[in-house]
Amino acid sequence: MRSLLRISDAASLAIHAAALLASAKEPIRVSVLASILEASDAHLSKVMQRLARAKVVNSVRGRHGGFVLRQKPEEISVLDVWEAIDGPLGKPGCLLDHPHCPAAATCPMHGLEGVLHRKVRDTLATTLLSDIDLSKLLTQSS
Repeated sequence: MRSLLRISDAASLAIHAAALLASAKEPIRVSVLASILEASDAHLSKVMQRLARAKVVNSVRGRHGGFVLRQKPEEISVLDVWEAIDGPLGKPGCLLDHPHCPAAATCPMHGLEGVLHRKVRDTLATTLLSDIDLSKLLTQSS
């Protein structure tokens, strides 16, 4: 059975970075985020630029600059961040990985993919950045 949820590396980094920003009291530089997330500065920088273009984060210039969330963490869902990077959640496919369902009438899994897809989407849409506590990672990096 294939994965129900395929998340790109970029979307995963974006969600983790946004959750860290939700726990921060001041802007965080890409280099600090990259160190905490064990990611490449260059890759994370591109991800953060995409989040800025999607109006999820703001870039703050200057000596104490970095990135901050554009809205309060309780106003941004995990789905918002995901879709800023990967676009809309894809359509569900056959859970048995068949390109075309050979036995829709007799397959016990037929129809379940749509139900699971809606539940996953609803969970991502109702999970807010304020629900994710990564503050421990911030204090460990200080």
